Amino acid sequence: MNVLALMAAPSAESGSASMMTSLVTFGLVILIFYFLFIRPQKKRDKEAKAMLAAMKKGDRVVTIGGIHAQSSQSRTTLLSSRLMIQLGLSSL
Repeated sequence: MNVLALMAAPSAESGSASMMTSLVTFGLVILIFYFLFIRPQKKRDKEAKAMLAAMKKGDRVVTIGGIHAQSSQSRTTLLSSRLMIQLGLSSL
């Protein structure tokens, strides 16, 4: 009966080892999420900002929705009174 009581009672060493294992596992999961999701998204955002900053008058662009446009002014809002829209066949 004493053996069962000793096996059921957690010792201080196994509790701290279990806690350390949980923290290491949690840390590894966070690192995996960072390198698989957060870091690539930041890289794409940086590239998109650089592309928008480099846009100048006369550049032709195609949106994700298939709208073809040509910039008439730099640093202006997307929708203006001089915007000419052409739709690609793949978007219809």
